[in-house]
Amino acid sequence: MQPEITRPSLLFTDRFSLAGPPREYAMNPSMSQELSELRVLVTRPIHQAQALADALDRRGAHSLQLPTIKVSPTEGTPRDEALEMLRGLDEKRYDATLLTSANATAALIEAMRHSGAGVAPVNHTTIFVVGPATAAFAKECGFTPLVLSEEFTGEGVLQRVLTHYGHELSQHRFLFPRALRGRDHLVKGLREAGALVDVATLYETTPIQEGPALPSQLHWITFTSPSAVQGFFNVYSLPHGTSIACIGPVTAQELERQGIQPEVVAKEHTIAGLVEGIVNQVQKSAT
Repeated sequence: MQPEITRPSLLFTDRFSLAGPPREYAMNPSMSQELSELRVLVTRPIHQAQALADALDRRGAHSLQLPTIKVSPTEGTPRDEALEMLRGLDEKRYDATLLTSANATAALIEAMRHSGAGVAPVNHTTIFVVGPATAAFAKECGFTPLVLSEEFTGEGVLQRVLTHYGHELSQHRFLFPRALRGRDHLVKGLREAGALVDVATLYETTPIQEGPALPSQLHWITFTSPSAVQGFFNVYSLPHGTSIACIGPVTAQELERQGIQPEVVAKEHTIAGLVEGIVNQVQKSAT
């Protein structure tokens, strides 16, 4: 399945605000029907939700969008420090760049374009990318060549770096654009191997604190990040009888901290893997 693409021009806009009731999409009767008559809530940010909604609708679901996180550029000192790091790309200070999400890729693109540099300085580095969707997005943005991790997590990127360079990284310096308060596993692993890692916090994800009423008769709720889980439970309680599907183990851990055991943790940590996990669970429950 071809990964869905999100345009970088949609990253930091008013479309991140949560306004009005959840968006609903009618089932297309010409598509497959494994999820027929099931109402599935998508909690991704507005600029990313459509890909998952479309994938669900292609399997017969009735998808609804209610973003439970907002994404915005960093400000003040974190932003200034990040932009100073990006200037190091022009000086060829970095051996490699780490792209661990579409949001980080888009944030990097916007920052580079704002400075007038474009993607060329990044392409002078080795670009490590997590997962096929982020890789496809990065390629469309002009990043090339790309080194793709086999496992679509930060841990997978770390392993790919170690395979590429070897376990002694003292001669290598990495640029890591990411969200403010992002996970530290990748940074810690690289630094333990001797690498220099500059963390450029170009954006932040903020769980919502308020929102519209939940749609009625929800059968499934999907989560693709820990912050989306936090935002949902800041505002809502889990409706009785509603099943939970999440994109991977990191998101599952946050659900467990909320006292929720998900019915589905995608084996392949992609949108396609998430939808396939729901389909498999629904078919299993029907037998």
